[in-house]
Order: sequence, then C-alpha cells, then structure tokens
Amino acid sequence: MEFRANKRIKLSIDATNDIFHEGRMINDAENGDAKQKCVMKIVEVNQTPHLCTFADRDIAIGEELRYDYGVPTLPWRKDKQHPYTRKKAMRRKGYFQYQENKTSSQKAME
Repeated sequence: MEFRANKRIKLSIDATNDIFHEGRMINDAENGDAKQKCVMKIVEVNQTPHLCTFADRDIAIGEELRYDYGVPTLPWRKDKQHPYTRKKAMRRKGYFQYQENKTSSQKAME
C-alpha cells in the first residue's frame, strides 16, 4: 500500500514476506465494510514520516484488525472465486448465520 507523506516522499507497506512487524496482522476491509476498525495515518517524528495504524472504535480482545488498503484492484476484491470474496458473499446471504444456529446433531446429519 502506498501513502504520500508529501509531494516528494512516498511511503509503502508490504507485509507479504515480513514476519517481524505487527503490520502483517492488519487485513483489508473495503471502505464502508462494517469490519473496518482502523485507519492509517502518516505521523512525523523528528521530521521522519511513519505510517501508523489507529483504531477508530473500541476493539475487543481477539477481534480482527482491518482497514481499507485503498486498492480496488486487489485479487480478492475482483475475483469472485477467491476464497475471501466467496466467504463474504455467503455471509451476506446468511449462510454462516444459518450454520451457527444449527444444533450439533443437525450438523452431524449433513
């Protein structure tokens, strides 16, 4: 993801192969998604820009951190067969709510 600190400085984050920073734990949520809980801001410390993530509401223990990466062409946003996209569509249709409301014996019979 790219951010501009000013006209000359462009900052980016790519935690794909980074296992040592907390940024890898923050996932994508499309703008307007109810799961979006964070915002990214540029903060200057001693004239050095840093990308910082802030919660925009209270976050419960164990709750996933998500913010809008700002890139509409990401594969999971475009590809309707991508696992994330399919799961999101199924959730909108109430599939997971139905599954959660079933008793364990009903699930075992499937």
